[in-house]
Amino acid sequence: AAHAAMTFIIKQLINMGDHCAIKLDVSEDQLRWLTELDPGLEDLGQVSFAKIVLGVNSEQELLDVEKAAKERELICHRVVDSGYSHNKLGTLVGLGIGPDWSERLEPVTGHLKLYGRSKK
Repeated sequence: AAHAAMTFIIKQLINMGDHCAIKLDVSEDQLRWLTELDPGLEDLGQVSFAKIVLGVNSEQELLDVEKAAKERELICHRVVDSGYSHNKLGTLVGLGIGPDWSERLEPVTGHLKLYGRSKK
């Protein structure tokens, strides 16, 4: 779902060119990350930018990961529930880190397991 949504948004922004009312304030490196096509899927125009969902065991562990990311000057965005699901309004439910390259993310997130996988 995230690949589809992000590919749509990036394609629309690129296709709008100078007519776009939104200015992306990104570095050349971040723009390359956003627009690089998936190897082998270039004909589909699918951008690659990996999105990986990792799990933590507690809110405190999530806050510790956020602190480590900020110490490494990575972009962080807290995801807070709007209260329309099973969580109360304002519940911290996730943390987006990046965009960035895996070499910069790995020291902060490399110890975490893929979400839904066993913590063994």
